[in-house]
Amino acid sequence: MVGKKTIAKLGFALEKRKKWFYVPILFMALFALRLVVTPFNDLWKNNFEAIAMLAIFIATVILAIGELNNDWEAHLPKRLTVIFTFQGLPVMKCEEAWLAGESDIRQWSQQIGKQMSDGEYLDFEPFVEQNEEVVERGEVFFKLFIATFQLTKVPKKFENTYQEGYPLWRWVKEENNKIELSVKHKQA
Repeated sequence: MVGKKTIAKLGFALEKRKKWFYVPILFMALFALRLVVTPFNDLWKNNFEAIAMLAIFIATVILAIGELNNDWEAHLPKRLTVIFTFQGLPVMKCEEAWLAGESDIRQWSQQIGKQMSDGEYLDFEPFVEQNEEVVERGEVFFKLFIATFQLTKVPKKFENTYQEGYPLWRWVKEENNKIELSVKHKQA
């Protein structure tokens, strides 16, 4: 059974790379014609080049599929989830904010953190953990980047509340606006 992601990739390929579908069909037709025309006894002796060309063609198709997958992922809309933690506890979190490009992750994350902490500059470790994944919501695919910052100091706005819970901003695409929520930490 073919999944929605495969169908989306195939649709992308048909839209962006139509000529990729004509070349393999032509190549297979020529190969089949050569096999039909050649007598069976001479098949292996005379078709070594054709068999080698088929192997090279298959390798090329595999590489092209990998490249197509990369192009499809690069074409997807991008979203950013940023998490700010202090001593293992989330202090602030913003889910699925719009993201222009992968190179903007660190700067945009810092800007979101500054907005969430009412303009306070954040102190954090130099290492930022980053993950990415392709997410499907209904009929829509997007690439989600997740950045986690380890704070060295809790922003003043959250000094008295970060151990109990944290603010969560969730971006709503249709309105390009955020929903502000409060999440309580789970008690162990």
